[in-house]
Amino acid sequence: MRTARRCVTIVLLQIVLFLFLVQSCGAQSLLWKYPTGTDVMAVSTSADGSYIVSGNTDGSIDFFDTAFSHRTYLWRTVVRDQVRSVAVSDDGSFVAAGGNDGVVYFVDRQFAKRSPLWKFQTAGTVFSVAISGNGSYITAGSYDHRVYFMDNGLSGDAPLWSHQTGGNVRSVAISGDGSFLAAGSEDQYLYFFEKSYRGNTFLWRFEMSAPPLTVAISDDGNYVVTGCSDGYVYFADRNFSRNSYLWRYQTDNRISSISISHDGSYVVAGSLDGYLYLFDKGFSNNSYLWKYQTKKTVEAVAVSKNGVYLVCAAGTSAYLFDASFSGQTYIWSYDAGTKVTSVSISNSGQLVVVGDEGGFVHALRNLEASTHLFTTTEMNTSTSGTITSTPFINLYMVAIILMIAVLVFLGIYLRKTGAGEHIEVRKPRLVFASARKEHLPLVSERMMSTGIRVLDELMMGGISLLVFDCPVISFMRPERSSCSEFSTPRCR
Repeated sequence: MRTARRCVTIVLLQIVLFLFLVQSCGAQSLLWKYPTGTDVMAVSTSADGSYIVSGNTDGSIDFFDTAFSHRTYLWRTVVRDQVRSVAVSDDGSFVAAGGNDGVVYFVDRQFAKRSPLWKFQTAGTVFSVAISGNGSYITAGSYDHRVYFMDNGLSGDAPLWSHQTGGNVRSVAISGDGSFLAAGSEDQYLYFFEKSYRGNTFLWRFEMSAPPLTVAISDDGNYVVTGCSDGYVYFADRNFSRNSYLWRYQTDNRISSISISHDGSYVVAGSLDGYLYLFDKGFSNNSYLWKYQTKKTVEAVAVSKNGVYLVCAAGTSAYLFDASFSGQTYIWSYDAGTKVTSVSISNSGQLVVVGDEGGFVHALRNLEASTHLFTTTEMNTSTSGTITSTPFINLYMVAIILMIAVLVFLGIYLRKTGAGEHIEVRKPRLVFASARKEHLPLVSERMMSTGIRVLDELMMGGISLLVFDCPVISFMRPERSSCSEFSTPRCR
């Protein structure tokens, strides 16, 4: 029985080691990273994470699919100067981009003309662009003090309308159906428009304590949030209740980036004070829900539309959290090796995209976001409200199934070996003189595949199983037969 117990111990230790490896490296998986050849300034992903777009300092725009089967981008287009901002529609059909050359570019996924469908020249650097979920409407903020609103056909080679503010427009945002827009200007005002604006006036604006640097709007257009150069986060609703914001909170330094969930339930803000902040729309306890110190300047943040996951860029790392973060630790961190400049996340949080100063675009799979064994549901926030599913394998479930299989195999093995270890004594008088020499246990090593190629490579072939062939000697006085006087049959 000692041999069997040793066998059980070894197998159980291997199972524990395997589960540890799954937990430690399974929470995030690098799908691929691609060298663009220059600094990546902005990244954006489609709603279900199927498509990725990046804007680069050399004036190039790269478009990828997540499958990345050919180890290259689907297409690249080169513009005249550094690309500052990119945005992709929910289904990945359309891309908007803007940069230092002052041009707003609009490109389709098929890249049919091998060039943008259209481009519109402004009178200043285009620092921010945004696109509606279905790709029908585009807004842009320019250093010519204007907010621009266009449809995807650019009717008459001119925007539907533009509005002049009192300063450079640093950031713009648009609701999922394109009905509402928000813009932050260096004149210290936050502006809120509806798409039916025809040069009359905005719905409302309010003056803040410092210029708003970053703006985000909920997908339904009911809530808008902005971060300012003096560290304040402002939260307001579409109706602009009481002609004022709903709440505000001041951090210890400039707000670098801000993001809001689909229905406005959660707001995530990154500050140059090195903290990541999470708020709810009710501003519970007149403070943030939690904050996390990254010890580096937080350059970029993004929250999944369902409000479950949030990602931030700080230093050379990207960190992933869930909204129920208890203050202990993040879900995972990813070291890009160089300063991370931009991040994006799919609607369900299953895909995280990272851009860095080294010129790489990184596509990361968040394994925590899976809720089913082979499929996970991505929320599509376009006006159609359709649901799509992406094939996916949950390594935790694979580990459990594998453990059950090993235990069943082990039970069958112990049942067989246990039946052969019974010692029968027919007579108290035992004779050892003619007994066969005792056989030592035979040990053989077998490799069992995990079914996952990456894990098999990490574990050098799979799970190592030690199989013991342990013969047992039974001594007894035999009845008269044609056998030798004494025999020691092997255990079966």
